[in-house]
Amino acid sequence: MLSGILIYRGDIERANESVAAWQAQDYTGDRELVIVNCATQQRLTCDVPGVRVIKADRQFLPPQARNHAIDSAAGDFVVHWPESDICLPNHLSNIASRIGANDWLWFDREFVLVGDRIVKLSVAGAFNFFFTKKAWKKAGRYSFGANGNSDRMFIGKVTSACRGEKMTVLPPNISFIRVGTEADKRSFHMIAASITGDVAIKPKLSRDYRSLVKMFLGGKKEKNIIVVMLGRNGDIINILPFLKLIHDNYQKPHIGIAKEFLPLFDGIGYATPVVLADKEEDLGVAISKAKADYDIVIRAQIWGRGHVQKVHEESYNQQSFRDIGLIHRFHDETLRPVFDRRNRTREQAMIPAHTKPMLLVNLSGAVSAPCPACRTIMPVIVENFGATHTIVDLSEIKAERLYDLLGLMEQAQALISLDTSYVHLALATNIPVVLLTRTGWGGTVMRFNCSGRILYDDAVADPNLVIQAIHKALLVGNKTIDTSD
Repeated sequence: MLSGILIYRGDIERANESVAAWQAQDYTGDRELVIVNCATQQRLTCDVPGVRVIKADRQFLPPQARNHAIDSAAGDFVVHWPESDICLPNHLSNIASRIGANDWLWFDREFVLVGDRIVKLSVAGAFNFFFTKKAWKKAGRYSFGANGNSDRMFIGKVTSACRGEKMTVLPPNISFIRVGTEADKRSFHMIAASITGDVAIKPKLSRDYRSLVKMFLGGKKEKNIIVVMLGRNGDIINILPFLKLIHDNYQKPHIGIAKEFLPLFDGIGYATPVVLADKEEDLGVAISKAKADYDIVIRAQIWGRGHVQKVHEESYNQQSFRDIGLIHRFHDETLRPVFDRRNRTREQAMIPAHTKPMLLVNLSGAVSAPCPACRTIMPVIVENFGATHTIVDLSEIKAERLYDLLGLMEQAQALISLDTSYVHLALATNIPVVLLTRTGWGGTVMRFNCSGRILYDDAVADPNLVIQAIHKALLVGNKTIDTSD
């Protein structure tokens, strides 16, 4: 169950809007809204189903009121429900779809409404931080912070002690609107303090907030979003599903890259490449350039000169998915890298004449994660499969563009490869992959298609591990899919 907590401080008009926003949620799961009435001069009531009003038995400060509300909440996951701001109808659904096994979530952006129009996107504050009751207890509940900074203290304790993630939410899916300036909110509460006696919540929205969001998004300049990923090819291919989601749900994004990797985008029509650096390690320079020209800058790269990366995942490519807010869909086979500008003529020219099924093998070409000793495994593969299969050594194939290998991958029965861009490219097809990789965070974890993941040292010491994995791949088979857009 999701439990919303609302700290009511006396502004009945704002509370009417807040409860109306709660009623308008499209989330169909179990939920409740707990309202703590901190306006002791008012006797607050609400007859909306699923909404409970609790009167403070003394003058509560904000941290005390939050703790009181959470103590009273029946749900396992806590959502701050604002008195002064507005949650759009998809807010609870946004949260529920991304919780997974996390103890906390933090959405990274919110809209800002001033007067009668949304004026900008802003970095999200504490109301976009959600957490389990277990995490709240582990962090020692809310406490008083210096200069009233209890939110920041609490968030710091939860994020350091519990599993969670800060997620990038694309503009069409942002579900929180910060309403008014701080001066506006102070004036609201001054008016509220003069209201006494019996007060009943009567849910009603004063504006069509969804229409205001549509007007804002429709009026934004075209050059709006950039995702920064300086390379290498495998790193870029890893995040292509994210670029496609932005394109399909909002607008065609830009992607900031290093100059060396520009040719890859000859095969991609749903993102516009922008060269932000000469070298792939110049992440800081690239981010600075992006922020100067774009409203929304999303960092997908998880390494670079001077960059300090917090590591939460088993591998670098999982971490990249986490940092862009897609870790909950890491193994989702509907999110494939798409090359919608393939050259079928070039692809066919690369496919060798063959009368036997093909096995694609790369045991010598890997820039980021080489394994010279793995070349000794090739004779073992030939010995076991040479009579029944055509062995294609990819290190001898010279493709004009990396993605020209897709036609070959669609026809072959399996790919056996070192940890290189080929294993990322393979996810655009259904080819079973036997991945040989290095140990630690720098070793790729395949999202799907994996018939075996073998560490370099183990593969060299016992090539039969590779042979067994190939047999498994052949049993799975390569079912052709349409890899065009």
